[in-house]
Amino acid sequence: MKIKLQDATPLQLDALVAQSEGYSLTTDGISRLVEKGMALVILGPCTTGSGHQCGYSPTTRWEQGGPLIAQALMVLSPDPQVGWTARSYMDAVAHSGPTPLIAAMRCYAGSVFGEEVDVREGLTP
Repeated sequence: MKIKLQDATPLQLDALVAQSEGYSLTTDGISRLVEKGMALVILGPCTTGSGHQCGYSPTTRWEQGGPLIAQALMVLSPDPQVGWTARSYMDAVAHSGPTPLIAAMRCYAGSVFGEEVDVREGLTP
């Protein structure tokens, strides 16, 4: 299903970024998972029973999204109308979002896939 990048949900963005990083999307019939190098990880934000963050979610986890921001040479700016704006020195297009990570991951995915993206059906929160 094709959607505008700006309309992608955080989970859809997580999947797009995972795809651009070489992960493949799979499922065990219960959860959405991403796989890379025989390692399965839950797609999207989740926590363990002890409250630790787990899963692949660069839209919510700085330790995953932060290195991508640095790699793409992005600049993040607060914007009173949309929350945050991200712009990469590698791509002239600015992207916005309610949080710095969502704006940045829209920017990152946009540089790989463009402004219209294919997302897998059923990839809703």
